[in-house]
Amino acid sequence: MKRFETHIDENGIVVMTFKGSITKSAVEELKTWAEETKTIIQRQFEKTGKKIKTTVDLTQVTNEYDGDAITVLSSFVKGNQPYIEKTATFGANWAIKFAEDIIIALSGRTNIKAFLTKEDAIKWLNS
Repeated sequence: MKRFETHIDENGIVVMTFKGSITKSAVEELKTWAEETKTIIQRQFEKTGKKIKTTVDLTQVTNEYDGDAITVLSSFVKGNQPYIEKTATFGANWAIKFAEDIIIALSGRTNIKAFLTKEDAIKWLNS
């Protein structure tokens, strides 16, 4: 099972999906994913000529995460700031929501919002 996946949907939104635990054993995979996804985001930005919208599906993430993963993700989120119009996350449980808040704070991004459902996330992205 791939824990981290990224694709561009039919509306040009970069869709990121996380699955399972994000423990120390997942950090190298997470780093590789972050580099690949950074390239996808930059290419989509260059292709469209405008900042892009992204979603992060956290519905399948367990309560387990590692501090190194938070560092990798906060750096990833901060580094993509020039290319992103808005990011909507959805489906995080309480423990992952806590980690998500830390990542957002460390990144300095103000254009990220968390939602319970995908529908609400997409509605906000398109507003």
